[in-house]
Amino acid sequence: MPDFYEQLNIIEDFLEVSNDELYKPIPESWLIVITDVKGSTKALDAGRYKEVNTLGAATVALIQGILETLDFPFVFGGDGASMALSPSHYKKIFPHLPSLKEIALQRFDLELRVGVVKMTDLIKMNAIITMARLKIYQNRTIALFSGGGLKLADSLIKQYPEKYEITQKPIRDEINLNNLSCRWNPIPSQKGQILSILIDSDSSQVYSHVLKKIKDICGGDFLNVSPVHIDTLTYKGFFECIKEEYLLHRNLFSKVFIQRLKDILISVFLFKMGKYKSYKIVQTYHDHLSYHTDYKKFDDTLRLILDCTDEQIEKIESLLKNEYEAERLFYGTHKSDSALMTCLVQTISDGEHIHFIDGNNGGYTAAAKTLKQQIKESKA
Repeated sequence: MPDFYEQLNIIEDFLEVSNDELYKPIPESWLIVITDVKGSTKALDAGRYKEVNTLGAATVALIQGILETLDFPFVFGGDGASMALSPSHYKKIFPHLPSLKEIALQRFDLELRVGVVKMTDLIKMNAIITMARLKIYQNRTIALFSGGGLKLADSLIKQYPEKYEITQKPIRDEINLNNLSCRWNPIPSQKGQILSILIDSDSSQVYSHVLKKIKDICGGDFLNVSPVHIDTLTYKGFFECIKEEYLLHRNLFSKVFIQRLKDILISVFLFKMGKYKSYKIVQTYHDHLSYHTDYKKFDDTLRLILDCTDEQIEKIESLLKNEYEAERLFYGTHKSDSALMTCLVQTISDGEHIHFIDGNNGGYTAAAKTLKQQIKESKA
């Protein structure tokens, strides 16, 4: 059922992401692929925020390069990503996943956990995964996951690595991460601080209530607190881009790497030197970046990266604290002075690129520490 994803309901109002009626169950034959950086908290403590984010997005980039489309269900989680794949798609990408682990270890000195869980295994445990799509701009959507099964899949991979983690040896071919780039400097907050939020609840009514309250606090429109500001975007220099690019390649003398150097040279000329305004399609790409971001999403957990005033942050954290004390949800937040943007660009045409957003200095991963601690204490 390869066209299942294309037939999913498209949600245009983010407040509707908790509406269970808009979601459809994943086919029983599908598989769930989940990756995350082992020891990501320690890496973040060492200041390796961008490297962790890059590896988090790398799985999505790998699959996009093989399938040659962004139209498959995935969600970026900061230090990893989750994907749902049909058997035919999984068959194509499976041989390349061990190579991604190898690049993480050899080039980044980080260990990437890559796990696979069959939907049939989850169904046997009475778990389901349902999906919908969220429209972020014109013909660009991102996947939404609900039902609780994604959390279970993540837990199974971590609890039973011998059964669910991929341990095969990598192939020796160069893997395709050509559309992955991290060339924009951290985007400074314009309102006060960048607030990373994770919210976990068993109730769709609680999600709906909290989302409405947060939207009201943010002036009635989530666009008011988007962390991506076009007028403050700045591009990195040529040598800094090369330094980050070489981490994604085994062979620094390959045709692929040489072509990427040419791309970097052109990109630095266009964006750092301000020449993009001379080319209409490039200027459109630049000006529409903020509409192609995933700063709000849902994958059994509500994830938000917002640029807020101190007053808005105080109100949001007070709201979440009250809901937590009423035992309606668990949450974690993290504040920083800027947001990180990792880009996946198939082409620069509208709808053909997406930009993953996380808070700097830890973002989602730092917020998850508080959330996990709350859950642990609730079970004690």
